[in-house]
Amino acid sequence: MKIIFFSCIMAVVTFLLGSCTPEEKSEPETIYCGHDTDCPDSTWFCDPLLNECVKKPGFEDSDLPGSDDIASDSSSDETQQPDNDEVGTPCDTVGQARSCYSGPAGTAGYGICKAGTQTCTQQNTWGPCEGETTPTIDNCDDDLDNDCNGIANDGFKEGVPGCVCIPLQAECDGNISKICLANGKELLEYECDPLQGSSCESGMCTGLCSPQALGNASYIGCDYYPTVTSNAYIETEGNAGILHFAAVVSNSTATDATVTVTQGSATILTDTVPASSVKILYLPWTPALNPMSSALIPDQAYRLRTNMPVTVYQFNPLEYVVGNTYSYTNDASLLLPVNVWDKEYIVASRATSIEVDDKWGFYAVIASQDNTTVTVTPSATGGVVLSGGGIADNGTGTVTMNRGSVLQVLSGGPNDGLSVDLTGTKITADKPVQVIGGHNCTYVPYDVGACDHLEESMFPLSTLGLEYLVTAPSINDAATKKAAFVRIISTDAEATALTYDPPNPQWPSSLSGMGNYIELDYQFPFKITADKKILVSQYMKGQSAGGGTGDPAMSLAVPTIQYRKDYLFHAPTNYELNFVDIIAPTSGTVTLDGAPVTGFVPIGTTGFSTTTVLLGPGNEGNHVITGTLGYYIGVYGYGQYTSYWYPGGLDLKKQQ
Repeated sequence: MKIIFFSCIMAVVTFLLGSCTPEEKSEPETIYCGHDTDCPDSTWFCDPLLNECVKKPGFEDSDLPGSDDIASDSSSDETQQPDNDEVGTPCDTVGQARSCYSGPAGTAGYGICKAGTQTCTQQNTWGPCEGETTPTIDNCDDDLDNDCNGIANDGFKEGVPGCVCIPLQAECDGNISKICLANGKELLEYECDPLQGSSCESGMCTGLCSPQALGNASYIGCDYYPTVTSNAYIETEGNAGILHFAAVVSNSTATDATVTVTQGSATILTDTVPASSVKILYLPWTPALNPMSSALIPDQAYRLRTNMPVTVYQFNPLEYVVGNTYSYTNDASLLLPVNVWDKEYIVASRATSIEVDDKWGFYAVIASQDNTTVTVTPSATGGVVLSGGGIADNGTGTVTMNRGSVLQVLSGGPNDGLSVDLTGTKITADKPVQVIGGHNCTYVPYDVGACDHLEESMFPLSTLGLEYLVTAPSINDAATKKAAFVRIISTDAEATALTYDPPNPQWPSSLSGMGNYIELDYQFPFKITADKKILVSQYMKGQSAGGGTGDPAMSLAVPTIQYRKDYLFHAPTNYELNFVDIIAPTSGTVTLDGAPVTGFVPIGTTGFSTTTVLLGPGNEGNHVITGTLGYYIGVYGYGQYTSYWYPGGLDLKKQQ
């Protein structure tokens, strides 16, 4: 085991800001980040929990911005701190005051420690030192440097309860990197995976796929869990051998990526995705494709790892038609890499449908670590489920999951298309998980056929925002819009105020209660602004509900705070039509596959504009899009009585 210490850098950044007065210390700059590239130089990394820049092991405090100010106070002869035995010694002028400090040398001015004042008494002797603060035993129940040694919360070495490690210490335990957080109460462990080109050195994982290199603020990563979700039509119609569940891997780097897909202990495939290209990986439909009750299924998810950062989408199924076999029930999900998973989610789904069969909505929780404890709290509409897997029929439960296991929860009756909806259910875990929400097969709206599969990866609660822009999908041509719904879901127990641009007085101005939601019927783009975090989902209506093509599909809107400047995405070539919607700042420019994008139309007074591009076959359905400012893309396509829809990507920076 090799151990190395971070030179008190995080203690300076996260602690001295709050414990030193302006007279005692200059405040060092806290550098917030979502990725290592946000930090000053290569001697720093982005702490994945705090979203702050931290010095890498082996580099000195002097490199910290503002560190020149962090030094012992220089005192003049008149303000020298007296020794303890100077109390009671002679002084010249009654009422004369001087600085005093009885603590150990070198501790005054650090942490909680500060000098006091000593006054000349009527007897012309120095009185006691008053107002000073001297060191105590450090602890991890506050953010203070109680022992004034320059490191907050290092009480572990003194056996203080609650302190589990020495702050900012990093060590290698075999191929596991263990890093103690600045609070001294949590030890993060990272697997330095050789399949991802990583090993543990000097306490840290190496390589482009290391947690420190990837950060936790992007949909690009090296470790994913493609997961088959409930789509009964594929199995009941005997189409599982014809239509394919697929993971699509986009490699935007200049280096070929090696991809390994496993399921439990079995290796499913190994392949190479060339540089700056996309590859489709066909994966077997899993045995528990169509459970009739909620279930916890071991080794159900696939694990997809690469040695270069990539983007992964899953299609359920990929094809709209193979030969004379039509799927009729498609959708797609943008998958999130493990490095951006988190511990809290709100579910977007759809109500138990009026179909006699295939009627349930669902959410699926996927674990990447053994002994992950997951607690589910149903929303006001999500308290009726098909029990199983540790989840009661009232939608509550706490379940322990292992790596690769899937907890899939299905909504119960009545199947009137309105009453029972898992939307708004809260998922809480003690370790990061992935959550996919959707529906086995449903009508949108509830009383207009035919049904279609819905699914989308949920964004962690910590990454949601206050501001979203949405636009309705196009059909037949970019100018003709398809009927759609947008659903706004509360994440707070208190009331959430809502405004819209352009304004619509018929739409609700508030939303109350955790997990409650409203649904708006729309065909034109608009902006949603909330005073608390919200989740926004979008649904295409069925073919018979407007437009004459496509069927229900589901996507998530992206908060403006998470917009990006570049994307590499895939649109399957066997669909009749594929589109990409773009919402971008009006002052910016966007280029798709090397050609400038035009036709932008302003959205109210938001400062954003939107356009839609009908996609050609391109590079076998692979497309590159870049912009001068952060923007959103949504990708979707149509066949007869089927469609898919997914957000093309996003940043995933944690928000307050």
